[in-house]
Amino acid sequence: AAVLAAAGAELVHLYVDVMNADAPYIVIRDAVHIHPTLAEAVQSAVSSLE
Repeated sequence: AAVLAAAGAELVHLYVDVMNADAPYIVIRDAVHIHPTLAEAVQSAVSSLE
């Protein structure tokens, strides 16, 4: 996984954790983050996937 952005280091772990768990993208979509920051952008991005 790679995230090319100023805050990529904060965001990439969301994808890597799901990939390592061999889980579907809905895990990210349905996650509840304790202190939502840029993670909300990731949730928005995967929410449009089918």
